[in-house]
Amino acid sequence: MYGQNGSGKTALVQALEFVQDLIRGETSSEKIDSIIKNGENLMEIQVSFLMQNKKRIYLCAYKIKVEKNDQKKVYLSEEQVTYRRQIKLEKERGYWPEIERRYEHILICKLSDEREIFKRLSSKKKDAYEILNIDDISVEKGLDLIVEKKESYKKGTTFIFNEAWEDFISEEFSNIIYKFKLKLQRKTRIVSNKELGLIYFDFLLPLSFYLEDTDNQSVTYGTLSVISHKNHSAVDDKFLLMSNKEFELAAATFNQINQVLPTLIPGLTLTLSRLSDSIIREGEVSFITYLIANKNGNQIPFYCESEGIKRIVSILSLLVAVYNDPDMFIVIDELDAGVYEFLLGDIIQLINEHGKGQLLFTSHNLRLLEVLDVDNFAFSTTNEAQRFIKLKDIKQTNNLRSVYIRAIQLGGQEEKMYEKVSTFKMRKAFEKAGREKYEEKEASKCQ
Repeated sequence: MYGQNGSGKTALVQALEFVQDLIRGETSSEKIDSIIKNGENLMEIQVSFLMQNKKRIYLCAYKIKVEKNDQKKVYLSEEQVTYRRQIKLEKERGYWPEIERRYEHILICKLSDEREIFKRLSSKKKDAYEILNIDDISVEKGLDLIVEKKESYKKGTTFIFNEAWEDFISEEFSNIIYKFKLKLQRKTRIVSNKELGLIYFDFLLPLSFYLEDTDNQSVTYGTLSVISHKNHSAVDDKFLLMSNKEFELAAATFNQINQVLPTLIPGLTLTLSRLSDSIIREGEVSFITYLIANKNGNQIPFYCESEGIKRIVSILSLLVAVYNDPDMFIVIDELDAGVYEFLLGDIIQLINEHGKGQLLFTSHNLRLLEVLDVDNFAFSTTNEAQRFIKLKDIKQTNNLRSVYIRAIQLGGQEEKMYEKVSTFKMRKAFEKAGREKYEEKEASKCQ
């Protein structure tokens, strides 16, 4: 995704992060309070995926509504899961078949309604809904569902992905919900610009990892905070300790990263060292660790490396995952931050041509417009009602970078793509700001 600063790219990443937290059960009422736009009373988010099994593929969507009531309280009001069956994938034809709209299935759950469990699109009557109320099921199960629904409404967490009521829906629908939950919980990793801030802080390295154990058919994933600076004097020691399990995870991640890193940054590998003897913290063996960069036989502290190298290291395990796993969905905000544009272009071109998963990122570096097809891009606009568009009328011989710059300067696309700024007004503003004087008032002087 490309576009002007402040045009909504990071907001899209935050929306995906909010949905993922919701399905994981991590969303709180405080997060919901801050997500709805000031002055608005309703916000909707919808996430769609194609899912495939041996017999057919499905287009699945999860939609939520967040509302603000008369008392200005913001709450999660509704969840909806939709799927459409599609015909069996014809591999030799090499494309996804069109959606068969007559097989549409909808499940709606209103969290604010204590009596209604859910309603679903009827299989017998077109555009009609079948409603399941508390009175329609046993007292014991009904009470359990009431408690679960009240808790979800109170805490701002999902109810539709709760296993408590899966007995009341079809096996196919239950399987769709399970796979959707699995996709967003385990196979989706989101790297927001908060991690970028930690890198600039030059103290912690937010190390995102995704490690598969093929023998045990298990996956370990998450984010570790690795100390990258030796000077810890200003920080409480409890934040510096890494448990033995965390150390083993970090070491395994760096072993994985070291397979790829020297091909990106010639001669560079990383070593995680223990800086202290074992320390018992809350009954668990822990260590103070230190990250070292090895380059052409020389060892230097990792914090001496550039922000670009730190950025690459922090996300490299995820790039390995999206390259090898067809189910992986990786979202990275400000992917290009500090990364040399030709290296960035080579990495993304490689993933595009040979990678198996899906990578969604925001960027300002236009180099990628020269190495990827136009179908890979979405561009932000100045129209809030149509925030992202695809460029139209692009020929195979066109230079996409030149087309985009021309669209910014001259227009010609469906929407205005850049809110132009006046260099004359900028110059006057800088001059005026330079004439601002600070006069310390008597009342504000420090005693």
